[in-house]
Amino acid sequence: MTHTTPAHRTPKEATTTRADQTATDETETVAELHQRINRLEIILAATRQVHADLVAAALVTMAAVRDGHPDPLVLLRDELFPPDPPDEAVPDAGRTGSVW
Repeated sequence: MTHTTPAHRTPKEATTTRADQTATDETETVAELHQRINRLEIILAATRQVHADLVAAALVTMAAVRDGHPDPLVLLRDELFPPDPPDEAVPDAGRTGSVW
């Protein structure tokens, strides 16, 4: 087997190398898209949970108004403006920047 340097490749070898590089580039692009889809699925799930929590708080607030609760907006307020958790309670996801 003879070793050829890049300058001495035959046209077939050059084409194969270009095709291999294109396949590698496309594989990397697919992997990046897969990661982006996974991240968006996580964001969507979190958004759905926030929506469900707000709907539940609104329903409880309406029931509290109906029942004559002295401060019916307390649960809705807590849902909209939760107290900040202590720093040690926030897990480090190993990410930098916002997930949004």
